[in-house]
Amino acid sequence: MVKDKVLDIIKEITYKSPTKLSFALDTLGVDSLDLVDILMRLENKFNIVFTDEECSQIRYWTINKIIENIENKIND
Repeated sequence: MVKDKVLDIIKEITYKSPTKLSFALDTLGVDSLDLVDILMRLENKFNIVFTDEECSQIRYWTINKIIENIENKIND
C-alpha cells in the first residue's frame, strides 16, 4: 500500500516509473523543486513529517528507504 502510493507520487512528478526500488531520487533527475513537491505530497498523503535532516538527505535515499521510513513513521 505505502509502496504503491510512493511510486505514484514519484511518477506524477518525474513522469518516470522507477523499475527498481534501489533507485535513488537523484538518479531520476529530481531537481530541488521536484524534491520539495515530493516531500510535501508524501507528508500530506501519509500524515507524517520529515525532519530537517531527512529533508536534506532524502534526495540520496533509495525508493525502498523512503518507503521504510514512511512505514516506520506510520507505525510509531
